[in-house]
Amino acid sequence: ILKEKEFKKYVVNSNAVKFIEATGKFISQIGINPGDNIEKIDANMGSMAFQAKRNSDGAIGFVSSGHVFYSNADVYRNNTYVGTVDKSTVGGNIDASFILLHDYPNNYTTNLIGGVNNLSTLTSLPGVGTTINIRGAYTQASGKILDTNVIIENEDGTTLYNLTSATYPAIKGDSGGIIYSYVSASNTRYTVGVHVGLKNSVTYYCKANNVLSALGLSRY
Repeated sequence: ILKEKEFKKYVVNSNAVKFIEATGKFISQIGINPGDNIEKIDANMGSMAFQAKRNSDGAIGFVSSGHVFYSNADVYRNNTYVGTVDKSTVGGNIDASFILLHDYPNNYTTNLIGGVNNLSTLTSLPGVGTTINIRGAYTQASGKILDTNVIIENEDGTTLYNLTSATYPAIKGDSGGIIYSYVSASNTRYTVGVHVGLKNSVTYYCKANNVLSALGLSRY
Protein backbone atom coordinates (compact mmCIF):
# COMPACT_ATOMS: atom_id res chain seq x y z
CA ILE A 1 0.00 0.00 0.00
CA LEU A 2 2.83 2.40 0.91
CA LYS A 3 4.59 1.83 -2.43
CA GLU A 4 1.31 2.35 -4.27
CA LYS A 5 0.80 5.70 -2.53
CA GLU A 6 4.36 6.79 -3.32
CA PHE A 7 3.93 5.83 -6.99
CA LYS A 8 0.71 7.86 -7.26
CA LYS A 9 2.29 10.83 -5.48
CA TYR A 10 5.64 10.98 -7.28
CA VAL A 11 5.00 9.26 -10.66
CA VAL A 12 1.39 9.33 -11.82
CA ASN A 13 -2.07 9.09 -10.28
CA SER A 14 -4.37 7.62 -12.89
CA ASN A 15 -7.18 5.07 -13.04
CA ALA A 16 -5.40 3.64 -16.10
CA VAL A 17 -2.69 2.26 -13.81
CA LYS A 18 -3.72 -0.83 -11.83
CA PHE A 19 -1.76 -2.40 -8.98
CA ILE A 20 -1.88 -6.18 -8.63
CA GLU A 21 -0.16 -8.07 -5.80
CA ALA A 22 2.21 -10.71 -7.11
CA THR A 23 1.94 -14.31 -5.90
CA GLY A 24 4.63 -16.96 -5.60
CA LYS A 25 8.38 -16.58 -5.20
CA PHE A 26 10.71 -14.77 -7.59
CA ILE A 27 12.40 -17.07 -10.13
CA SER A 28 15.65 -15.93 -11.73
CA GLN A 29 16.23 -16.71 -15.38
CA ILE A 30 19.68 -17.16 -16.88
CA GLY A 31 20.18 -17.08 -20.64
CA ILE A 32 23.43 -18.39 -22.11
CA ASN A 33 24.59 -17.44 -25.60
CA PRO A 34 27.33 -18.89 -27.82
CA GLY A 35 30.58 -17.28 -26.67
CA ASP A 36 29.38 -16.40 -23.16
CA ASN A 37 31.61 -17.05 -20.14
CA ILE A 38 30.80 -19.98 -17.86
CA GLU A 39 32.63 -21.07 -14.72
CA LYS A 40 33.32 -23.83 -12.22
CA ILE A 41 33.25 -23.42 -8.46
CA ASP A 42 37.08 -23.26 -8.45
CA ALA A 43 36.82 -20.10 -10.60
CA ASN A 44 38.27 -21.75 -13.73
CA MET A 45 36.52 -20.16 -16.68
CA GLY A 46 35.56 -21.41 -20.10
CA SER A 47 33.14 -20.43 -22.84
CA MET A 48 29.86 -21.71 -24.23
CA ALA A 49 30.05 -23.07 -27.81
CA PHE A 50 26.51 -23.92 -28.90
CA GLN A 51 23.24 -25.33 -27.63
CA ALA A 52 22.53 -29.01 -28.22
CA LYS A 53 20.25 -31.83 -27.15
CA ARG A 54 21.04 -35.43 -26.22
CA ASN A 55 19.99 -37.86 -28.94
CA SER A 56 18.95 -40.61 -26.52
CA ASP A 57 16.21 -38.63 -24.78
CA GLY A 58 16.20 -35.05 -26.08
CA ALA A 59 17.63 -33.60 -22.86
CA ILE A 60 18.61 -29.94 -23.33
CA GLY A 61 22.05 -28.50 -22.71
CA PHE A 62 25.07 -26.94 -24.34
CA VAL A 63 28.61 -27.73 -25.46
CA SER A 64 31.85 -26.35 -24.04
CA SER A 65 35.46 -27.36 -23.37
CA GLY A 66 36.34 -30.84 -22.16
CA HIS A 67 39.58 -29.92 -20.40
CA VAL A 68 37.88 -27.15 -18.41
CA PHE A 69 34.59 -28.88 -17.65
CA TYR A 70 35.19 -32.50 -16.66
CA SER A 71 32.47 -35.10 -16.00
CA ASN A 72 29.98 -34.32 -13.20
CA ALA A 73 31.40 -30.83 -12.59
CA ASP A 74 28.86 -28.15 -11.67
CA VAL A 75 28.75 -25.20 -14.06
CA TYR A 76 27.93 -21.57 -13.26
CA ARG A 77 27.12 -18.43 -15.22
CA ASN A 78 28.14 -15.28 -13.33
CA ASN A 79 28.03 -17.21 -10.02
CA THR A 80 24.59 -18.71 -10.69
CA TYR A 81 24.38 -22.51 -11.02
CA VAL A 82 23.15 -23.40 -14.52
CA GLY A 83 23.98 -27.07 -15.04
CA THR A 84 26.19 -30.12 -14.57
CA VAL A 85 28.55 -31.80 -17.01
CA ASP A 86 26.87 -34.90 -18.39
CA LYS A 87 29.74 -36.09 -20.56
CA SER A 88 33.29 -34.84 -21.14
CA THR A 89 35.98 -36.13 -23.49
CA VAL A 90 39.58 -35.02 -24.02
CA GLY A 91 41.07 -37.42 -26.50
CA GLY A 92 40.56 -38.83 -29.96
CA ASN A 93 39.27 -36.05 -32.20
CA ILE A 94 37.54 -33.88 -29.58
CA ASP A 95 38.12 -31.76 -26.49
CA ALA A 96 34.54 -31.01 -25.51
CA SER A 97 31.82 -31.49 -22.91
CA PHE A 98 28.03 -31.59 -22.84
CA ILE A 99 26.46 -29.69 -19.96
CA LEU A 100 22.88 -30.50 -18.98
CA LEU A 101 20.87 -27.41 -18.11
CA HIS A 102 19.55 -27.14 -14.58
CA ASP A 103 15.97 -25.92 -14.11
CA TYR A 104 15.22 -25.61 -17.83
CA PRO A 105 13.52 -23.46 -19.16
CA ASN A 106 14.26 -20.95 -16.37
CA ASN A 107 17.88 -21.50 -17.36
CA TYR A 108 18.04 -21.53 -21.14
CA THR A 109 20.37 -21.22 -24.12
CA THR A 110 20.08 -19.37 -27.42
CA ASN A 111 21.53 -19.47 -30.92
CA LEU A 112 22.52 -15.79 -30.75
CA ILE A 113 26.29 -15.32 -30.83
CA GLY A 114 27.05 -12.97 -27.95
CA GLY A 115 23.31 -12.38 -27.78
CA VAL A 116 23.27 -10.62 -31.17
CA ASN A 117 23.86 -12.57 -34.41
CA ASN A 118 22.09 -15.83 -35.20
CA LEU A 119 24.20 -18.99 -35.26
CA SER A 120 22.86 -21.52 -37.76
CA THR A 121 22.18 -25.05 -36.55
CA LEU A 122 23.85 -26.23 -39.78
CA THR A 123 27.45 -27.38 -39.39
CA SER A 124 30.25 -26.76 -41.86
CA LEU A 125 33.74 -28.10 -42.63
CA PRO A 126 35.56 -25.15 -44.21
CA GLY A 127 38.89 -25.76 -45.96
CA VAL A 128 42.38 -24.30 -45.73
CA GLY A 129 42.46 -20.55 -46.28
CA THR A 130 38.85 -19.99 -45.23
CA THR A 131 38.16 -17.11 -42.85
CA ILE A 132 36.61 -18.29 -39.59
CA ASN A 133 35.58 -16.52 -36.41
CA ILE A 134 35.85 -17.11 -32.68
CA ARG A 135 33.60 -15.81 -29.94
CA GLY A 136 34.76 -16.64 -26.44
CA ALA A 137 34.63 -15.19 -22.95
CA TYR A 138 37.44 -12.78 -23.81
CA THR A 139 37.95 -12.85 -27.56
CA GLN A 140 35.87 -11.87 -30.55
CA ALA A 141 38.04 -12.13 -33.66
CA SER A 142 38.68 -13.84 -36.97
CA GLY A 143 41.52 -15.72 -38.66
CA LYS A 144 42.26 -18.16 -41.45
CA ILE A 145 42.42 -21.94 -41.44
CA LEU A 146 45.98 -23.32 -41.74
CA ASP A 147 45.40 -27.10 -41.69
CA THR A 148 42.31 -29.27 -41.27
CA ASN A 149 43.98 -32.47 -40.07
CA VAL A 150 46.36 -31.72 -37.22
CA ILE A 151 47.67 -33.95 -34.41
CA ILE A 152 48.72 -32.30 -31.13
CA GLU A 153 49.93 -33.63 -27.81
CA ASN A 154 48.84 -31.94 -24.59
CA GLU A 155 51.12 -31.37 -21.61
CA ASP A 156 49.52 -34.35 -19.85
CA GLY A 157 50.40 -36.63 -22.77
CA THR A 158 46.89 -36.75 -24.22
CA THR A 159 46.90 -36.90 -28.01
CA LEU A 160 44.26 -35.19 -30.10
CA TYR A 161 43.91 -35.79 -33.81
CA ASN A 162 41.93 -34.40 -36.75
CA LEU A 163 41.93 -30.93 -35.19
CA THR A 164 41.97 -27.76 -37.30
CA SER A 165 44.68 -25.15 -36.85
CA ALA A 166 44.10 -21.46 -37.53
CA THR A 167 45.39 -17.92 -37.04
CA TYR A 168 42.59 -16.40 -34.95
CA PRO A 169 43.75 -15.06 -31.54
CA ALA A 170 42.59 -16.52 -28.22
CA ILE A 171 43.57 -16.52 -24.55
CA LYS A 172 42.88 -18.60 -21.45
CA GLY A 173 39.16 -18.55 -20.74
CA ASP A 174 38.20 -18.76 -24.41
CA SER A 175 38.39 -22.57 -24.29
CA GLY A 176 35.08 -24.02 -25.40
CA GLY A 177 34.16 -20.90 -27.39
CA ILE A 178 32.25 -21.10 -30.65
CA ILE A 179 34.09 -21.24 -33.97
CA TYR A 180 31.88 -20.25 -36.89
CA SER A 181 32.09 -19.22 -40.52
CA TYR A 182 30.08 -16.46 -42.16
CA VAL A 183 28.62 -16.54 -45.67
CA SER A 184 27.50 -13.01 -46.49
CA ALA A 185 25.50 -14.01 -49.59
CA SER A 186 23.01 -15.88 -47.41
CA ASN A 187 23.77 -14.06 -44.14
CA THR A 188 24.48 -17.45 -42.55
CA ARG A 189 26.82 -18.17 -39.65
CA TYR A 190 27.61 -21.87 -39.74
CA THR A 191 28.51 -23.92 -36.66
CA VAL A 192 32.12 -24.97 -37.32
CA GLY A 193 33.79 -26.05 -34.09
CA VAL A 194 34.80 -25.72 -30.45
CA HIS A 195 37.96 -23.81 -29.51
CA VAL A 196 40.59 -26.06 -27.89
CA GLY A 197 43.61 -23.88 -27.22
CA LEU A 198 46.80 -22.17 -28.32
CA LYS A 199 50.26 -23.60 -28.97
CA ASN A 200 53.26 -21.78 -30.47
CA SER A 201 51.04 -18.85 -31.57
CA VAL A 202 48.72 -21.21 -33.49
CA THR A 203 45.13 -21.81 -32.34
CA TYR A 204 43.23 -25.08 -32.60
CA TYR A 205 39.62 -26.21 -32.61
CA CYS A 206 37.81 -29.52 -32.83
CA LYS A 207 35.20 -29.92 -35.54
CA ALA A 208 31.54 -29.54 -34.56
CA ASN A 209 30.56 -32.68 -36.49
CA ASN A 210 33.05 -34.75 -34.49
CA VAL A 211 31.81 -33.29 -31.20
CA LEU A 212 28.17 -34.02 -31.97
CA SER A 213 28.95 -37.58 -33.07
CA ALA A 214 31.24 -38.43 -30.14
CA LEU A 215 28.93 -37.01 -27.47
CA GLY A 216 25.70 -38.28 -29.04
CA LEU A 217 24.21 -34.84 -29.59
CA SER A 218 22.27 -32.83 -32.16
CA ARG A 219 22.11 -29.09 -32.83
CA TYR A 220 18.71 -27.43 -32.51
